[in-house]
Amino acid sequence: GDVYKRQMINQIGSIFEISKVPTLYPLIKFASTFIDGKPNLITRTFLDTNVFAGPGDANGLRKYFNRLTVRSLILVPSFSSLPYHSPQNSMKEFEIPLPEGKANEDLEKFIVSAGIVFQEYVIKYLRNKFRQRREFHRLYQDFSILIHQATELDALLFQRKVDSNFMLIWTFDLLIRMMVRQLLLGFEIELYDQSEIPWVLFYLDYLLSMFDRNNANYIQKFSKDFAQALLNSEGLERAKKKLTPFQRNFLYDTMLNKAAYFTNRGLMNVATLLAAKDIIQLKNDGPTAKNRYEHRFKIFDRAYFISKLSFEKYRQFYYEVQSNKPEEKIASIKELLNNGKLILQNLNKITDLPPEKKELLSKLLRINVTSSISLSKVDQNLKAGKEFSVAFTNGIHNQYVCLEVL
Repeated sequence: GDVYKRQMINQIGSIFEISKVPTLYPLIKFASTFIDGKPNLITRTFLDTNVFAGPGDANGLRKYFNRLTVRSLILVPSFSSLPYHSPQNSMKEFEIPLPEGKANEDLEKFIVSAGIVFQEYVIKYLRNKFRQRREFHRLYQDFSILIHQATELDALLFQRKVDSNFMLIWTFDLLIRMMVRQLLLGFEIELYDQSEIPWVLFYLDYLLSMFDRNNANYIQKFSKDFAQALLNSEGLERAKKKLTPFQRNFLYDTMLNKAAYFTNRGLMNVATLLAAKDIIQLKNDGPTAKNRYEHRFKIFDRAYFISKLSFEKYRQFYYEVQSNKPEEKIASIKELLNNGKLILQNLNKITDLPPEKKELLSKLLRINVTSSISLSKVDQNLKAGKEFSVAFTNGIHNQYVCLEVL
């Protein structure tokens, strides 16, 4: 009784808090963690009916908690002080005025299209994990159209800044986040057979590499020095002082993602090495294996702006790993994990790192260290010719995979 009431009051309080933050990324994070907290029926219904309230305007755009239009979440300069990645922050940071004429008309059309997609984006994040896994891919075709619009809009808005593609970077960022989330949900709901893990980590590496390049394209536009300083830890405090709060926040996120990318790339190589050694029973040849692979990643068929990663690509990678000596491959995996660990250690030196990022950093470091220790056990067992098994789970943090030797 009392516990139930306290839980409900706390959940409603958290909904009121997020209603005061008029930008998309905190809302997505909140939606994901809110569902993980297993809300009761009352609070869940309250959030579902209020996050985007009302019947909507002529374009179907509704109001965010019945007070802000969806347009405000996408492009309103008065909110540009919030340190989150968005078009309005990009325009402010690079001193780009709101457009006029045809460019303004195209911008308004893009906002309407983006608003409709992002309403559905957030609503799907409020579904339970099984429904998220089933429904995310229904938005990929809409995102592909939106990416095309963003590309044309960037050419109009920033024609005097040839390499400025902020709308495309922002839209692509949200698409990749959803695709990565959909893959990782398979670990949470225990969807994958162990023989599929090497494939999944291979595809996850492909998506994370695009995510990393997308962020790097944005970083290059405002701070090459800081990105380099984070990698080698030299001149970190001096480089940081040159950045605005928004730029620092974005760079911290980028480096956390890069550390996760290095760690996942290491785990992808571990999984394929273990498959090559028959520790993971992987059926890698014949039409059955190809059909299983294509069926598993059929969810990405509608993401037209991203080339599909074919079964032949994985098989080529498998044979490359198989042709290497195990000790050489394990040495290269250790280097990847160490690269991720170095970034996290350098980030940990930053004195004003926000609390939520410190918490994520701590979990990523735990994943990296646990996976490194497990890799050492794998190495020892392979050298000794012992039988053993492994597990790839996301129990430490649902957005990242960890290796454990059983």
